[in-house]
Amino acid sequence: MSHKAWSLTIDPPSFVCPHGGDAVPRTPIEFFLRRKVVAMRIVLCTAPAVFLFSVVCMNPLSAWADEYTHQLAERDAVQKGVDFLVHGSVDWVRKHGCFACHANGLGAFVTGLSSRNGYVVNQHEYDTNARFVSAHPESEGDGDAPDGHQPIGTLACQKCHFIQGGNRKVSLTAVIGTGLAFGGQSVSKGYAEQTGNMAQLLLDVRSEKGKWTPDYQSPVIITGDVMTSALCAVMLKESASLVPDGNEFSKAIRGWHKSLDTSALTKTADIAFALLGTASSGAGGSDVNGLETTLFELQNSDGGWPAQQGEESNIIATGQTLLAFAAGGLSRDEPHVGAAIDFLSGRQREDGTWVPVGEGKDYGKFPQTYTRTAWAIAGLSSILDMHGLLAKRSEVIRELEHELRDGQDDEKLHRLARALLLLQDAAGAVKTYEQLIARSPQMPTFRLELARTYLSTGDRKKAAAAYQEALKTDLPTDTRVSVLLTTAECLEEMGENKDAAAIYLQLANPKGPLPLARSRRLLSKVVALDTDPKLWSRYGIVTEWEVCGPYPNEGDDGFTKAHAPEKGEQSPWQKFVSDDPAGLLDLSEATKEAKDTCGYARLRVSSPAEQQAQLRLGSDGSVAVWLNGKEVHRKQAARAIAFDQDKVDVTIPKGRSTLIVKVGQNKENGRLVFRLTDRNGEPLNDVER
Repeated sequence: MSHKAWSLTIDPPSFVCPHGGDAVPRTPIEFFLRRKVVAMRIVLCTAPAVFLFSVVCMNPLSAWADEYTHQLAERDAVQKGVDFLVHGSVDWVRKHGCFACHANGLGAFVTGLSSRNGYVVNQHEYDTNARFVSAHPESEGDGDAPDGHQPIGTLACQKCHFIQGGNRKVSLTAVIGTGLAFGGQSVSKGYAEQTGNMAQLLLDVRSEKGKWTPDYQSPVIITGDVMTSALCAVMLKESASLVPDGNEFSKAIRGWHKSLDTSALTKTADIAFALLGTASSGAGGSDVNGLETTLFELQNSDGGWPAQQGEESNIIATGQTLLAFAAGGLSRDEPHVGAAIDFLSGRQREDGTWVPVGEGKDYGKFPQTYTRTAWAIAGLSSILDMHGLLAKRSEVIRELEHELRDGQDDEKLHRLARALLLLQDAAGAVKTYEQLIARSPQMPTFRLELARTYLSTGDRKKAAAAYQEALKTDLPTDTRVSVLLTTAECLEEMGENKDAAAIYLQLANPKGPLPLARSRRLLSKVVALDTDPKLWSRYGIVTEWEVCGPYPNEGDDGFTKAHAPEKGEQSPWQKFVSDDPAGLLDLSEATKEAKDTCGYARLRVSSPAEQQAQLRLGSDGSVAVWLNGKEVHRKQAARAIAFDQDKVDVTIPKGRSTLIVKVGQNKENGRLVFRLTDRNGEPLNDVER
């Protein structure tokens, strides 16, 4: 067949606004790098990469230096995406406490692959996600997740993705296990046993025809059994050295390839993963060439690939195809590959992610953004691997130091630090960041990047120290929370449990920025570290109650009806102590309620003097409060429970007082979190229960 050819000019291509409308120019920071070799071919590089090396590129360098400068810029753009993915994985765990196939499963796959291809992966964040996804491949979890997701640690979260069942999560195991296997010589060295176990599981669940059946279709496993089976074959190949009898793995791979019928494949992902599995299995060149030719024919004129012929190009299909081409041995100089690189590079955003192209109007949604970015990085990190540059590292570093140190200004030194880290010269990057910090001690960016440089090498002790110094500077709230969490995790890994627990307690403060669900998870960690959170004295959280009920509440009409406890009549009160890490009281559990009921909770306190106080409460149903028989608050609503949803000013008299709280429910649980504080939300430590 005759291959398509793309002629690239020096005119910048238009950039299509993801919201529709006319084409808009790329941001000023997004420069075009002119290659002075390979026929002056122009390649578009994204903002962070080109900005990083722009000073070098504007100088009259030799052809050698210009070529390597260009390669650094390209690879820095990929590194930006890798950073987004590895941080996104751990951030999902921190925020949601459950497994998500896009952030955790696909994240493990792509970050392991990128590490093998020579890119820098934050070891601490990688470990956090890898431990999470590898610890419970068959677990049903341990207890209810705080925010409505499935139990923490489970891979069967129905809120995050749909699992058809019946095949032991083979799709997830293939995605996760392949990523662990890819990183086996780098970031995932410590997960050999888990990787081998996953590979053995995949071997055991093959069908009689030698294939693997997917257990779900979206969002990671998009096209079904060809993609799943190909990943399983790759996983077995990469893991053969981790099991006693690797020959069984080889037989299984050959069996799958023999059963593969490529003639009926029409979707790009099916063909791409057939190529990936075929090339990885060591099959003959004719099979590989045939699949490559089929993919060439599907390529659109803009350089991208559609999900299937006749459709618009999209990021996911293009990234998957580049990944397959890399496995098949094609290089970036092949015209079809070069055009695909340009297609992806021209659509990368400044933060390292990709705008939606052909995947629908999902702009800004994290799962879709993550999935697009993951497949784009899977393809680019494979076809633009770092090993060629790393082999010339000393020469490249000398050239960069000569160009970028000239003038010794912060901007040039900052670029040099980033370049040194990309070239895996962590010691050089650390030295440069220390220079920057000495010059600008109040600049938080340099301290944060120094800490992340330490984490890329797994040095948690130095990272924690650098983060603690960064906390002394002016940080945005979200950044401060992230830094505190990472610092606490590092301290916990180092066995400094008391210091870690202190930070978790600080973050779990009900007055802080985190929602109740995250505070509960942090307080769970405090308890796991054998530390008493002292919820009453620290935050005024009530954990010990007397409860009474249930009473009928059909359609919430029982909430407006006065039952015995609020009328002061004799009632069967029972003591109940909440064992929830944040003191959450579930009245349906405490009173053995059915649905459509209401219940009461009673608290008796003693104050040495009359004082102004505040009742701070949250509930997911209607709630009312009486102080010494007088109603002081009533809220009739259905809502998501949170700390301090209602704040009620009261006067606590001297001596004994009784608080009664009524919580109603319909179809949901009647849950309550309650704090007794002063008017500023601080605990009343002189009030005794």
